[in-house]
Amino acid sequence: HGIVDESKSNQPSAQEAKLLEDIAAEKKGYKQGYQDLQRLRKEIEHIDKLVTKCRKQLNADFESWYSGSLDRAGLTHTSVAAISGVMSSAKARGGEASAGGSSPGSRK
Repeated sequence: HGIVDESKSNQPSAQEAKLLEDIAAEKKGYKQGYQDLQRLRKEIEHIDKLVTKCRKQLNADFESWYSGSLDRAGLTHTSVAAISGVMSSAKARGGEASAGGSSPGSRK
């Protein structure tokens, strides 16, 4: 019972050979998936940089257009901010009145 036939132990059985082939196939698939992942990461980083660049350009273009619009209307950023502040405080006061229920259009 203690004697091992070495001619058979060096050769994998049919089941072992099938498992080794399966492992090799899985390794190949894993390596391909990893390469695909690396390629996609580079592509995503590139696209992210493009989005950031486009966002900055859009903001710069908007600021340029907005400033030009104000100049053509004879306004400044300060006067627009002041007008905006007055409108915001008026909305807040109007909101307080309707929140208190004293507004004529409020439902009870």
